[in-house]
Amino acid sequence: MGLALLIDDDLPLLESIRRAANLNELAFETAATWDEGLGLFHVLAPSVVIADYHMPNSRNGLQLLAEIKRLRPSVRVVLVSAYINDEDVERVEALNVVDRALRKMDLTTVETILDEIRLANESDHELTDWVAFANARVRAAQASGEELDRLDEFFKTNRAP
Repeated sequence: MGLALLIDDDLPLLESIRRAANLNELAFETAATWDEGLGLFHVLAPSVVIADYHMPNSRNGLQLLAEIKRLRPSVRVVLVSAYINDEDVERVEALNVVDRALRKMDLTTVETILDEIRLANESDHELTDWVAFANARVRAAQASGEELDRLDEFFKTNRAP
C-alpha cells in the first residue's frame, strides 16, 4: 500500500480529512511544518505529498515542492493554499513543479484531497512507468529557480495575510 503525506498546520482541515479518511479506510501521515514534512518524506517515501503553501514559522513555497520533485520525480505533489485564486492555480501548474494546485476555499477541496490519498493508497499495486518517471525528472530539472522565486514573491506580496 502506498502512502500520502499531508503537510499542513490547518487543524480543522486536517480533522475533516482524518474523519473522512477513517470512514474510507485510507491511510496518510501528517506534518505541521515544512521541515517536519521533509523529514517524513525522507523516512516514509510517500507516493503523494499534499502541502500547504503558507504556514507560520515555516518556509514558504514552491522551492520546497520543487526540491521534493528533484529528490524523487515520481512522487505526486499537490499544492494547497487558501491564498491563491483560479488564475494562480493555472500559473503554478504551468511551471510543472506540482502535479496539481488546489484552492483551500473550494467546497470540493476535502474530497479532492481524499481522492489524492486514495490514489496514493492504491499506487503500490501498479508497476513503475519508467517513461513517466524520466519525463518527471526532466520537468523537475527544468524548473527555473528564478521563476519559482518570482512566483513566491508575488504570492507573499499579493496573497499572503
